Amino acid sequence: MVVVCLFIIAGCDSHCIGGSELCGGEDIKKEISRASVTFVNSTDENVILYHTTSNNKNERYKLNNQLGSVLRFSSHQAKELSWTGDVKHTFSITDANTKTKNTSVKAEVAKNQRYWLVSWVDNGKRKIELILKERLNLLGKYSVRVFSDKDVAVYNGKTLLTNVKKGVLSSYISTENCDDLKFDKHPITLCSKATAGDSYIVFVNSNGTAIIERE
Repeated sequence: MVVVCLFIIAGCDSHCIGGSELCGGEDIKKEISRASVTFVNSTDENVILYHTTSNNKNERYKLNNQLGSVLRFSSHQAKELSWTGDVKHTFSITDANTKTKNTSVKAEVAKNQRYWLVSWVDNGKRKIELILKERLNLLGKYSVRVFSDKDVAVYNGKTLLTNVKKGVLSSYISTENCDDLKFDKHPITLCSKATAGDSYIVFVNSNGTAIIERE
């Protein structure tokens, strides 16, 4: 018996037996990978979000790659991404008004994971940060991570808990009372949006606005 393998795309794999299957070509289905992204706009401008896996820069702001529009200081519902193969993901934003303030970032996205994608401003320059969602659910406590566009001190009442560097996500901070946290001594209440025993991320910007989202 002669075993023949046709090298079309992927070469011969272990499933090519006695010529009963083709190796490569259309007989091998590419696995579809999926992940979800929740976009948070912590800037003071409404923006439009785009996503592509193409390396062609001309594809970044095409209408068919648009994920949605997001108002200033707000978040967008989670969007599912799907792709095949080993690719880089490009996330791009532009201001909704003039469509001239463009920013892009390339990132690796792992399949079956959930992410935050945050737009923020660093010394007048718009940036995009991809953050893996995580949970730390502690019974009877409010657990939060903090992302800020400036260096900020986080207090629990009058006690300094940690200093958060701009553009660097903090570790989890936990408190038993929803109104105890302060950022640079400005109170940020969790009471209206948070539930004890659950996990949250807080996006803080320079003008004191805080966006609180459940992890």
